Amino acid sequence: MNKNLFNISIALVAIVLFLAQCSTTSKFYTPTDVNVSSKASLEELNQGRALLMEKCGQCHGVPAPRKHDAEGWKPTMASMQVKAQISDTQRELIYKYLTSEKN
Repeated sequence: MNKNLFNISIALVAIVLFLAQCSTTSKFYTPTDVNVSSKASLEELNQGRALLMEKCGQCHGVPAPRKHDAEGWKPTMASMQVKAQISDTQRELIYKYLTSEKN
C-alpha cells in the first residue's frame, strides 16, 4: 500500500512540474500581425524573439517581455549587450520584441 502511495506521489509531482514548465513558456508571446507596427515588422519581431531565447537563455532565465515597460528595458538591454555579445542590430531586434506585445 505504501509503495502505491509513493508511486502516486511521484506521478503527481511529475505532473505539477510539467504544468509549471508549460506556464513559464507561455509568458513569451509569438508575434502576429497584431504586434506589427511602423516600428517593427513581423519578421523583425520573430527574429527578436529567437535572439532573446538564444542569447539571453545562455546564461540565465529568459526574462518575460512584461517584466519592464519600454523605458525599463533600455538600461537592461544596454547593460546586457556586452555580456550577451550581441550587436546593436540584434539588441534592437530583441528590444522591438520585448516592447511590442499587445494585450
